[in-house]
Amino acid sequence: WRVLEMTTMVSHGLILWVDTFEWLALFGMLLITFISARTEKEASFGKKWTNFGVVIAVLCVLDFLAQIATFEKWGVFMTITIIISMMNTMIFIPVWLLILGRQLPVARPEYLDHDPPEVP
Repeated sequence: WRVLEMTTMVSHGLILWVDTFEWLALFGMLLITFISARTEKEASFGKKWTNFGVVIAVLCVLDFLAQIATFEKWGVFMTITIIISMMNTMIFIPVWLLILGRQLPVARPEYLDHDPPEVP
């Protein structure tokens, strides 16, 4: 039984840290997307979409911090983590992806407007 209990504890700890890292990685990806979209000469994507991505990124960092803080006060920070995670996964990220999907047909890279170079 001890081995089973230890395996369960290790599995739960691993899942907790993987979930925590996922929010941190999503923050990084959304921040890079924001910086990339804002530094383009001709904006392919809307400013509202990039700003919405930053809001999601901030919520991801807050979720990351709340998950780390659950080690101090489990009840309070676990409630915060659940609320932020539910808002991000059920509302904000799907809406962000839908907005992205609506903008993709219009967004075209510059090199598609030119003829391809001829290969000798």
